[in-house]
Amino acid sequence: MKGYFDYVVNSALALRRLTSIHIENPEGTPYSMRPQMHLFVCQPFGTGKSAVFKQIKAAIDGDCEIVDDFTKPAFQGTVGKDRGYVPGIVNRIGGKVLCIDEWNSVTSDGRAALLSVLENNSFNRNLGFSVKKEIKSVADDWTNITVKDGNLFGSINFTCIAGAMYFPRVPGVPNDQEREEALLSRFTPYFRSFSVDDVLEMKDGKLYNGFEDNAPVDLRTVGIPGDCTYAIQEAYNQYIETRKFEFTERQVGYISRVWVDFVRLGVANAIPKTQGEFVVLDDPAPFLQDMEWHLDNQFAMYTHKDTKTTEERFLALVATTPNMAAKWYANQLGVTTRTIDRYKTKNNIAWMKTGDEDESETPEV
Repeated sequence: MKGYFDYVVNSALALRRLTSIHIENPEGTPYSMRPQMHLFVCQPFGTGKSAVFKQIKAAIDGDCEIVDDFTKPAFQGTVGKDRGYVPGIVNRIGGKVLCIDEWNSVTSDGRAALLSVLENNSFNRNLGFSVKKEIKSVADDWTNITVKDGNLFGSINFTCIAGAMYFPRVPGVPNDQEREEALLSRFTPYFRSFSVDDVLEMKDGKLYNGFEDNAPVDLRTVGIPGDCTYAIQEAYNQYIETRKFEFTERQVGYISRVWVDFVRLGVANAIPKTQGEFVVLDDPAPFLQDMEWHLDNQFAMYTHKDTKTTEERFLALVATTPNMAAKWYANQLGVTTRTIDRYKTKNNIAWMKTGDEDESETPEV
């Protein structure tokens, strides 16, 4: 069995050319799901993050673009002085893979532009000036862009894999919390760890990832009939009940996020040998294969310590190390004592120490 990182990357690559997954719901309304599985990969510096992207590009025969930074116009395209459309990154990545080498170096408006597209596979931007003639740019089966009445709008399907040395919401690291919160609704997080032996093998050129290109050339739409949907829903619900997870109020949403990833992984497992533009997946077996392995890994990534808010980390610290001064908690979390006092009041927490008492003998976390 391949390592889980190789598995999720190969699944993301296999889904890149799809345009829709239609799901019949035996107990509700049918719905469509975004087919692409976008990955946010965190790994320390010096562990070959850039090499991973090069290996991905080689595995899919260059069907990939690697970028370091971009602005909104560079990503979505814009209109030049002659009122003609100037293509952006979106014109080159339809049905392909966009790899972002270092997410934390991308400009704020570039991140906003990408997150907007990843939400609904579409974008709509007001240019601030009128364009007399309607402009259409249809690059391929996955990309459709129009400039009309002073607006630039389009639709596109592609897979995005972003890399970073740390998850942007780590306390103490400057970030736009509202936008970074959106990461977990667009991306599947993956936190990689490395041993000394791993780094030595990588240094010697012996550590390779098993990336493969299993994306069907012609397939665009996948349908999942009601009986199959029911079978995998029941298996998923049983898994949740058996595991008896204790989620915070914010983490409850992970149940639905992991569900859609679970469906996408099953589709990726089923489609490599399919032919034609449309296929119906009526067998639940590809979804249920190694199900617990998939779901255990998915929930472990979504509930990783670095995806927790500062307040959630504070509550965890209070549970394990209670009765410390506000200053001590503030130092541990990289926030001010005023923030700690706010958390204390909000959560009705009382502790013995309230000032900046001598903390020379306080434990380390």
